[in-house]
Amino acid sequence: MATDLHLQDALARDGLRWLFTGDSITHGALHTLGYRSWTQLVAAHLQDVLGRNDVVLNTAISGDTVISWPVPEGMDTRGVLTTAAERVHAPRPDIVAVMIGMNDSALGVDLEQYTAALTELVAQVRSRGAVPILATSQPIHGVDERRLDYPEYIQRVRDVADAQQVTLVDTFAHWEAGELGQLEALYGDAIHPAPAGHRHFAQQFLTELGLLGPDAPLARADREPRAGLDPAAFGEEVPTEAAAEAGESDAAVAPVVGFSPVGVEPERSRPLLVLGDVRPLARPVGGHMPTRSWIEHLEEVRRFELGHVRDYVWSIPLPSLAEAPAWLAGEQALPYAAVLLVPGPADAGGETLRTALAAIGDGAASAVVVRPGADGPTDPGAAVIDLRDLAVEGSAPEGLAGEIDPAGAQADLEAGRRVAAALGWSAPPSGAVARLQALAEA
Repeated sequence: MATDLHLQDALARDGLRWLFTGDSITHGALHTLGYRSWTQLVAAHLQDVLGRNDVVLNTAISGDTVISWPVPEGMDTRGVLTTAAERVHAPRPDIVAVMIGMNDSALGVDLEQYTAALTELVAQVRSRGAVPILATSQPIHGVDERRLDYPEYIQRVRDVADAQQVTLVDTFAHWEAGELGQLEALYGDAIHPAPAGHRHFAQQFLTELGLLGPDAPLARADREPRAGLDPAAFGEEVPTEAAAEAGESDAAVAPVVGFSPVGVEPERSRPLLVLGDVRPLARPVGGHMPTRSWIEHLEEVRRFELGHVRDYVWSIPLPSLAEAPAWLAGEQALPYAAVLLVPGPADAGGETLRTALAAIGDGAASAVVVRPGADGPTDPGAAVIDLRDLAVEGSAPEGLAGEIDPAGAQADLEAGRRVAAALGWSAPPSGAVARLQALAEA
């Protein structure tokens, strides 16, 4: 396996900024069924288990290719390389992990152009001082007539990694070796991993980088996850502002004044930054949580259900909002649409919060999210989204590494939906909801 010698130097530093990009397998929607995608599991391991102060950003887009390429309907894929300026380089990452090729195969992207684009992307990442990592996805399950030559694209990824001395995480070879037990449980369909498949992705990625010890919760959690959510809850309408005002919901949903309407700049990403206490509401068992946090549910609404795939939602863990001004000062190149500040235990009182709010640029909306167990803000000068009534009750299952309290999982789901409503992101039930309901009824 090719290994970039600069990677180990990077991993020796704390506070790294990781950026994952690619297609739907990295985007991680629909087939995760309310559980965390592999990149979210990596983030949870880095932050919660290893205690690192790393930030993990995901700019993958479902349906994407490595370069812009025409499709039969007359639309173009965006292309990772084509949009690299705002999608890969603007966030100034330290490590960039790329997994792309499933749709290149389906659309017939020329293999030589595919190889050249991957090589150029690696060169661009390195020219900006970051460390690239290339990854392959899992083999196709069954027969996909549109992707019969997919193994040839996988081989080109290996060739680029070898020629450029890039670290390669070869998931395709790992799954093809057939050492994972029952493969059926790892697939959501022919080309997408199910929740258990995403867990294996995260396990292998972290293992290849030397970051997953045998006693880590993720390393031990090798079973198919049990249902920790009530799938029917995904079909409930998000409380609207009007409903909240009319008293039809117990949740106080405050609209974020000045939040930019979607679709104004379709060719630019407009991240939503969530800074501060970004932990899930659910309590972990064994230090690892397989279901989505409230912020990850929020991103699911925005990027998948509403289809605004370039409006990324990035959660930035900060020990105190006192660090928010410095963090925001370094992000002037990002055209972020809004900032949510989440006060944590170290943010008692209102002065730190007011200072953080003052640091948000004039072009971005802002709101304060108050978590369960936290004091309310003192004169924050911004809209407040109150989640304090979503206190988690109940006990977690005993002896199941990687499982969580179902009540906590439901609280995260409701919190994500409530924040989405406050941002004006209300949406009717999506295809993902329909799939969840069908599975629940099966």
